[in-house]
Amino acid sequence: QAARRKLCKGAELRFRVFLDTLTEYGLAVDPKRVVQGDWSRRSGERAVALMLDKWRIEFDAVVAANDEMALGALAELATRGLRVPYDIAVTGFGDIEESSFVSPPLTSVRQPLYNIGTQAADMVLDLIAGKAVSHRVFLASTLIIRQSCGCLFGANLQKIHERHAIPEKHRTEGSFRAAKERIITEMAAAVIEASPHEHLAAFRKELAARLFKAFFVDTKGKLSNVFLQVLDEVLQATLERGENVLAWHDALWALRSSARTILSQAEALAAEDLLQRGTTMIAESARRAQGIAKLREESLMSIISTIAHTLLTTFDPGRLLDETARGLWELGIPRGHVVLCEEIAASLMAPSVLERPRPPGLVLVLSFEGARTETYPPNGISFPAQQLFPPGLLRFEQPFCMIAVPLSAGDELLGFLLLEAGFLQLYLFAILSEQISAALNASILVKKVHDQTSDLALANRRLESEVFQRKETEIELSKAKEAAETANRSKSIFLASMSHELRTPLNAIVGYSEMLAEDAAERDDAQLAADLDKIRAAGVHLRAIVNEILDLSKIEAGKMSLYLEEFDLPLVLHGAADAVRPQIAGRSITLVTGCEETVGVMYGDSTKVRQTAINLLSNAVKFTKEGEVRLYAGREWRAGRDWYRISVSDTGIGMTQEQAESVFAAFAQAD
Repeated sequence: QAARRKLCKGAELRFRVFLDTLTEYGLAVDPKRVVQGDWSRRSGERAVALMLDKWRIEFDAVVAANDEMALGALAELATRGLRVPYDIAVTGFGDIEESSFVSPPLTSVRQPLYNIGTQAADMVLDLIAGKAVSHRVFLASTLIIRQSCGCLFGANLQKIHERHAIPEKHRTEGSFRAAKERIITEMAAAVIEASPHEHLAAFRKELAARLFKAFFVDTKGKLSNVFLQVLDEVLQATLERGENVLAWHDALWALRSSARTILSQAEALAAEDLLQRGTTMIAESARRAQGIAKLREESLMSIISTIAHTLLTTFDPGRLLDETARGLWELGIPRGHVVLCEEIAASLMAPSVLERPRPPGLVLVLSFEGARTETYPPNGISFPAQQLFPPGLLRFEQPFCMIAVPLSAGDELLGFLLLEAGFLQLYLFAILSEQISAALNASILVKKVHDQTSDLALANRRLESEVFQRKETEIELSKAKEAAETANRSKSIFLASMSHELRTPLNAIVGYSEMLAEDAAERDDAQLAADLDKIRAAGVHLRAIVNEILDLSKIEAGKMSLYLEEFDLPLVLHGAADAVRPQIAGRSITLVTGCEETVGVMYGDSTKVRQTAINLLSNAVKFTKEGEVRLYAGREWRAGRDWYRISVSDTGIGMTQEQAESVFAAFAQAD
């Protein structure tokens, strides 16, 4: 909601500026020529349809508050056979990437995002230093002229040149020399604004100077095709540095805007054609760059997919860290570190390490640079969480950008990837984070399951040796209960998928004990047969316990199977009541059942509905010495849907508020 309010506030501010500008030029404001949008393309389409179909307004231009709505307007105008910009001009705001590639390319306004970022950083530093900071800072935006507004293909091009061109008698060599440096500076500034890398400023100015010189050689007819050849070299140099070639579109616009003041009318017309061909060349270069970027992205995604497969099938913590470092290096990330929260790092360590006292914070477990990997000792290098980096880890021989990518499993923070940023897009870092987080979480779960399986094996051996000691059996069951209480949902998912592997050993114990008991009986070894029968009974008992645990795991993991069908709900509920009547025989308890007349056929799992009703009724009877237990079913309309409501009430001891709050907790018992 806060973000939506900010968007609305920005839209209102743009609209006020729009109205003020109309007033400044003496243009009346017609409310029917203003349509409220919601920033989506669909709203741009609806606005055009509304003005053309309902209001039947004739208009020459569409000014949209953002590029998305402008693109929607372009699409709707195209479906109606209206040509942009020849019939209607369109402009947007925001200069999103797609604006450069639609047909015709969209004229827009580019916000100074780089300057906004640097200004924000300066303000934060001033606040930290205790300096006063202005609450409102104004930064100039940039008009990006493309074909959709008609400025490059206007029908009045000849008149424009006649209006702006300087008469031949006023054009001197001195004015040309004076304008040259200014125009080159404006061209370089336009490129820097579009693709800000300050360390390349001198190089860009050099390219702008070459382009300026070639432009005037061509327009004055001294040579031909020099400008396009030099422009191609400039675009190639830009692509080699991984920069956006569309930045040179802004440079050509700066050249066009300034150079026409020092060109004759004939030269200006020739220059316009030359610049248009240059604009087409830039667009083609941008499309090629986009294709190359797409291929590279597909290659990177293939590498990430391979890394993900390797990580998700690697459960050894040491090998997992090595594979993580190798995969990040293959992606072109030159340097990085893996930092885990101390609890997560502890869960991956050997028991001897876990027993050591550890300070709270983060633990550095891995660093890599190029193909060289350094894995730290099992206890890692601990440091306070607020530092994010261990002391002495960072080197400052040259400037670099380090990105901290969180590793998480659900709402639990596992740690961070600290990666030196290369050419990867930010969303690829997010994908890497998800894959490495999943692999880490799986490794943690596997270790937990391994530890718990070892505990279960030990408990099984104790049960075999202490089969005659019921008290010891109850202690082991209590331990199993405590272990189950500490199990999380991820373990439940794992257990649900491993049910076959868990049941098979127990079935083998029961089966082999039965076979051995039969052999002992044939040899008339009564004592051995009795002992084996007790082992079989214990195995059957343990298998039942494991089956119940697995059923609970299936419920928690959402894998419990339901057999859905239509059934008579009153009949099922009466059957549940009949099942518990033997429990109240001879007691001063009355069992009352009832259903509203509207209760009839229900679609669901009749077995589980019946079992739920029996469980609730049995619990009510258990805690009621005398009085009444009531089972009632009705219908209600809630949240736009028709529901059955099944309730069980009793006159027993009831529950306190604290007990009621834990009624749905696993393994919880009120008394």
